[in-house]
Amino acid sequence: MKNNIEEEPKCYFERNTIIILIWACFAIAFDVLGYYVLNIPSPWGVFVSIPGLILSIQTLWLILNPYVLFYKTKFEIKQSFIYNKEIYYLDVKLVELKNNNVIITYNDYSKEKLPTIGLRNSHRQAMFETLKQEIELSNLNRDF
Repeated sequence: MKNNIEEEPKCYFERNTIIILIWACFAIAFDVLGYYVLNIPSPWGVFVSIPGLILSIQTLWLILNPYVLFYKTKFEIKQSFIYNKEIYYLDVKLVELKNNNVIITYNDYSKEKLPTIGLRNSHRQAMFETLKQEIELSNLNRDF
């Protein structure tokens, strides 16, 4: 039976406000253009308003969701509506910060670069320190 209890995050880090404002400006621009083209009897109005709708939903999603969520056993990166990633601390061996990018080394020595472009600059170092601390605790509690 599946456990339906939702786990509460220990901490989270917010998005960069400028990125959200840029997304909102693009969404408003496409929405206004779509409204203008739909008011003129033109078949192109539907094609113009669909990207505006998608950008508006993406902007609302960016406002409502934090960038990184830390849980007891995992962390989630929610970069966009499409890119959501869950990474368990048990799978990670090492974390590095190079050129403001977080590089994760897994137990099988494969590496992955995590996108941090949407994260606030003031939160980047704190997020890295929290991630490093959680992975070190996980490494100490492993049985293998």
